Amino acid sequence: MRTPNERARSFNGFCPRDVEAYFAFESDVERAAEILEPFFFGPSPSIGQLSDAFELAGAGHLFRPFFEGSVRDLLEERFTDQRLMAILATDGLIGTAAGPSDPGTAYVLLHHYLGRALGSRGAWGYVRGGMGRISQALAASAEAYGAEIRRNSAVKRVVIENDRAVGVALENGDMVRADCVLSNADPIRTYSLTEEPWRAELLGGVKNWRLQGVSCKVNMAVGELPNFKALPGTIPGPQHLGTVHLSPSMDFLDRAWQDAKCGKPSADPMVEMYIQTATDSSLAPPGKHILSCFTQYFPYDVAGEVDARAAEERYYERMLEIIAEAAPNVPGIIEAAQVLTPRTLEDRFGLTGGHIFHGDITPGQMFGDRAGLKGPKTQLDGLYLCGSGAFPGGCVSGFPGYNAAQTVISASRTRPRN
Repeated sequence: MRTPNERARSFNGFCPRDVEAYFAFESDVERAAEILEPFFFGPSPSIGQLSDAFELAGAGHLFRPFFEGSVRDLLEERFTDQRLMAILATDGLIGTAAGPSDPGTAYVLLHHYLGRALGSRGAWGYVRGGMGRISQALAASAEAYGAEIRRNSAVKRVVIENDRAVGVALENGDMVRADCVLSNADPIRTYSLTEEPWRAELLGGVKNWRLQGVSCKVNMAVGELPNFKALPGTIPGPQHLGTVHLSPSMDFLDRAWQDAKCGKPSADPMVEMYIQTATDSSLAPPGKHILSCFTQYFPYDVAGEVDARAAEERYYERMLEIIAEAAPNVPGIIEAAQVLTPRTLEDRFGLTGGHIFHGDITPGQMFGDRAGLKGPKTQLDGLYLCGSGAFPGGCVSGFPGYNAAQTVISASRTRPRN
């Protein structure tokens, strides 16, 4: 982690007029996050409660920009350099069916800044060995406490008796009974597994839920590291260790969204590039690397497209052209590629609508009633949501699971014993 002085020197070489503004912005983000974060340990607050909390903390001037405005307004009021604004703006757009000028996207940016790594707010890191290691660690801990994990056991339906969830029926015919059922699946998929009349009632609470994804993840196996024109070299260096942003301006991001609003994949997509193997070489054979790109926008429903595969190919090729403008060697070093559009994410991982957050995390869908509930407990007694569809949403925070666990523990203490 670089020191503030090292970061200031880097900014002086990149956007000298915005150095002071950047550190002031970080201070504002830190202050807003400090006020918001305690609310994540509990039911979803209303917008009014949040506004009152900001006023009480003496930070009322930060509420409107972060909770009501667009990420474009938030940044253009502070900075002059379009490149810097485009870099920062992507945190307000990731996984969200909205553009930089749309109200609510400023909050999405704040949401992405809430996490900490090595004591730094908004910092991100790689899981050594890949993200699957988190699941493996959770599984090992659960089993150490006596949990039984059934792999490759699809749930057919939630079993309901006397208006209470009492277990699940599996596709293989097995029945698993329990005091309560916690679902890490998205709200639509979870509710669809219940029986009538509960299915209609639960799904009615999410009839306006926005969960059609717009993100397209591209993973590539490459024979060497990208050789960037701005900082040449294929030996791991600072240019390979962070996030590489390939969107030059706010207007560029806005045009990408305008395409998606018309049901078309972005002609010039937003591209964020990560090179995990520059940090963790264990993920690939010696001398090989993994190049991952998080891109937008690729609509769940591509308007007027007879061949969705052709649209995917065009999008992928355009993404490579954008990367090649910064690192000309990349198209020639690709040995294999995996393109995960929203439809693919839905089919492969069971994400309804292909939405990586189980639904947009804009304020109107985040605070108050979220997916028809304020916390992990659903309207059906004994059924809880513990995934990203529950407050406070996605981003690998662990909050939804923690809140669900605490709610279940509390309920078990007050539930009458037979």
